[in-house]
Amino acid sequence: MTLVEAAFWSVVHGFAMPAVVLPALVVGWMAPRAGIAVLGGVAIAVALFLYSHAFGSLPEGATVIWWLLPLGLVPPVAWALGSFLVFRRLRALAGGDRSHPGLRAIDAVVGALVGAVVLGAAALAAGSLYADLAQVSSFEGAAGYLVVFGFGVPGILLGLMAGAVLGWRRRRRPATVS
Repeated sequence: MTLVEAAFWSVVHGFAMPAVVLPALVVGWMAPRAGIAVLGGVAIAVALFLYSHAFGSLPEGATVIWWLLPLGLVPPVAWALGSFLVFRRLRALAGGDRSHPGLRAIDAVVGALVGAVVLGAAALAAGSLYADLAQVSSFEGAAGYLVVFGFGVPGILLGLMAGAVLGWRRRRRPATVS
């Protein structure tokens, strides 16, 4: 594979990675201006690069081609800016009505995704801690099953529901005082 092909497929892969797409969609939805969406995309790219080099390793004989590194900015910035523009258009279609059902539904979906990730990660961490403290046997994966099915799946489901409810309630109509 040539260098050009490798760079092309690296960018294409970045557009399909959930670790890029989901945070960029959330950043684009929450950004008040396009510049903030672009900065959020850059922050996602930098965080993923730092994470991959702190916890990952390159294959034997591979090196980082530093002058191609800015190509890694393209997918998260494109997703963040694109979602910002789509959500800005949806807000304009709502005509300034903050409690528009379309906006509330999008908030519910974003809330469900964020809630599932946050509560799922917290539940997996709690399950792992519990398995260590309770000295659950790892024979035939018993500790892993406990962590994933006893803590992880319920945490993800609870996060989905709680995030969706909180996202839906985020844009409700304020109570009128008479």
